[in-house]
Amino acid sequence: MRRRAALAAFLIVACPAMAGVVTPDFPQTASGIQTGSATLAVGEPLLVVLPAADRPGYAWEARPADPAVLEPQGAQCAAERGDTPVNARLPACFAWAGRAPGTTVLTFVYRRHWETQPDGVLRYDLTVSVTR
Repeated sequence: MRRRAALAAFLIVACPAMAGVVTPDFPQTASGIQTGSATLAVGEPLLVVLPAADRPGYAWEARPADPAVLEPQGAQCAAERGDTPVNARLPACFAWAGRAPGTTVLTFVYRRHWETQPDGVLRYDLTVSVTR
């Protein structure tokens, strides 16, 4: 938890243009669907930082949101310099920018890409409202 909070603080300081950084706090035994919400203005960026994979083969996958409301950007995560041991698991980062006013849901699924369970072992639904 401390490392994730430190990373979010680092991202906010290192990228002052970043309007919002969402770092959901999942309980150790999290499973099922977790939810959250965020609000940003048109043109304002949003960075979603999800916990590092703690199971072999698992990774976070982003499902498409309404492209009329949110525009995908390149992920902007950076490890804390000098504080990352070899083979460290780093958080997954996904970035968007508000494109037009509206509301959409970003869905993130924690799963193995070859398995058939569409929602994996954990799903995070982030409702994003874009305002003028």
